[in-house]
Amino acid sequence: MRQIKDKSASNNSSLSALIMCRPNLRGFFQTKSLELLSRALLNWILNQKKVFCLGSLKCSLGESYLIVLPYKTSEMKILNLKQRQEAVLSALKLAQSMKAEKISFAGLLPSLLNHFKGLPEDYLPFKEKITRGHVITCLGIALLIEKLIQKTSCQTLALVGAGSIGRLSLTILLERVLKPQKLILCDLRKKQKEIESLARKIHLQYKIPVQICYYGEESFLELYRADFILGAVSSKFLLKPELLQKGAILIDDSFPPILSVSKSIQRMKEKQDVLILSGGKLDIGAFHFESPSWKIPSLLISYFTKQLGAGALPGCWLEAIISANNTAPTEEEQLLKAWPQKEEWNLKASKLHFFKYKVPPLLEEKVYQLRK
Repeated sequence: MRQIKDKSASNNSSLSALIMCRPNLRGFFQTKSLELLSRALLNWILNQKKVFCLGSLKCSLGESYLIVLPYKTSEMKILNLKQRQEAVLSALKLAQSMKAEKISFAGLLPSLLNHFKGLPEDYLPFKEKITRGHVITCLGIALLIEKLIQKTSCQTLALVGAGSIGRLSLTILLERVLKPQKLILCDLRKKQKEIESLARKIHLQYKIPVQICYYGEESFLELYRADFILGAVSSKFLLKPELLQKGAILIDDSFPPILSVSKSIQRMKEKQDVLILSGGKLDIGAFHFESPSWKIPSLLISYFTKQLGAGALPGCWLEAIISANNTAPTEEEQLLKAWPQKEEWNLKASKLHFFKYKVPPLLEEKVYQLRK
């Protein structure tokens, strides 16, 4: 994350919060020893038993807290719904005690809470404060792809994961950004009815041929034929960077990432024939992150936030910040209305990066040449 000396970067008194699971660092680093060291530092910083405020972020759009649950995403998955709700409720109460007006959620948390349907009574005081964070996340994906197609075209678009983020991203892409010659939809076989229904809808509405393939089956390999791939899943390492065709561009909004970070960066550095990019993040200019904890000196903050990527902020966090000003949509159906407002909020596509790796202009141009 980019840091600035002026800690009063925010001109707005509104407060918000982002709730996230404990990060899983597996696959983020080039060596095992660096991964183990980073994991030990993270365990030292974060409280193991209860929710923890890692710090606050200030920018021109507002101020927001980062609240971390005592569970990784994989650990949250094995809890029952009641246990998940109790864990998140503790985080909501912490955010409320900090006067947060809007509260968003990172990664798979909305899905793990059944997208906030049928919540217990304890959640009622927070009903108007909660936003899923999907609108601005998908806006970030669309802005990134809009930036890319200024220099190249999209022949075949593959979507891996047709959940809320995937479907919503398709909506804004097909309505405002591009019209591929073919679309490939990839998901689990158990979602066959949903995927087939989506495929019919897209074909009728946009007159685009749609192919369906399922993870774990031979048909899944078809997605590697696509020249544009969008990842929007919650299971890591579903794709292999070595199988991407030359000239392919992959945008990943999955967390954990859809493919190995270290192997993906290695392919870009060594073969220089693909672009693998983080999606769903936006450039908002300078911002400042600080922590109230004596355990987290600025050097460690800089190190960990650098791993997350290139001075950009995730859309789920930005949605909470913007929504606290009562200017952002809180439901994904408002995405098309949000598109013209991106200039008002000064939201821009992030610089091309994959987590900590910033894509060199020379690599970008080499891939564009391969796509001609």
